[in-house]
Amino acid sequence: MVSPRPMNRQQAGVNVRSSRVARPSNESDTAALIPLHRQRLVVIGATLAAMLIAGLAVWLALGAMPDIGKNLPIERVVFVSATTAPLAEVDGEELKRFAAALRTRGATMLQVDLVSLASLVKQVHWVREVTIRRQFPSTIVIAIEEHKPAARWLATLNPEGEDAEVSTLVNSYGDIFKAAIADERRALLPQLSGPDGSSIDVLTRYASLVAPLKTIDRLPRTLVMTPRRAWQLTLDNGTSIELGRTDVDERIARFIRTYHDLPPLQLAGAAVDMRYQSGLTIRNRALVMSSPAKSVKTPPSRKRTA
Repeated sequence: MVSPRPMNRQQAGVNVRSSRVARPSNESDTAALIPLHRQRLVVIGATLAAMLIAGLAVWLALGAMPDIGKNLPIERVVFVSATTAPLAEVDGEELKRFAAALRTRGATMLQVDLVSLASLVKQVHWVREVTIRRQFPSTIVIAIEEHKPAARWLATLNPEGEDAEVSTLVNSYGDIFKAAIADERRALLPQLSGPDGSSIDVLTRYASLVAPLKTIDRLPRTLVMTPRRAWQLTLDNGTSIELGRTDVDERIARFIRTYHDLPPLQLAGAAVDMRYQSGLTIRNRALVMSSPAKSVKTPPSRKRTA
């Protein structure tokens, strides 16, 4: 039996050296050898320390805030436009009185309630929206968006009864508001009317009629949505048009197509009923008052609809 040969020193040395653990050559290698659970403990400890320091800073700040608030009185109240257009409608004297009252009430920069303050400013005529911010150390900046009147408004269920100075108006968003407006300016606005909650629908329908009627050199002057949701239109020459509840776009288009071909439609004060599947009826109020036999009518080809 042949016995195994012993390893020589060179072979043994190789094996010994290959089994040794290499020593770290720098600090990064040393950190890499720290067990993972210890690294987590270090991170958690650092996070807790940072939170403790931050909490202490907040506590100190809150403790000092009452004293700071007493030393920050409101010295200036600035009103600016919330849009690119300057403020034109809001009464400047009323804003000045509001600013003076705010400065003398004793509220400081930190104590003033911006939400309640905005509600008060919105009660001023012509103010639609308000945004308020603090500008330290002593200024309150109030940004105002004004109403842009699009028409007068008259609820169909209520008599007009408008105050000579304060009118019910509709802005460009379809919101109803009350504001002081000169009689001459008020008279230039179209009049819209409808049940409660219908102002945006009436304004939208009015806007859809302007461009088509311009093609025959006419403009809508009043537009009414009745409680039954039927539409009644009056033009700038006094012509009234019954449009009904359905097919309004088709009916106004038929009126425009017929306008120049049917002279009675062009008479001031004509009363036109478009509530037919095709055709229309015309009655001129001035002619009826002088002689009922002279009223003009174009027979409809089909029965009148809603």
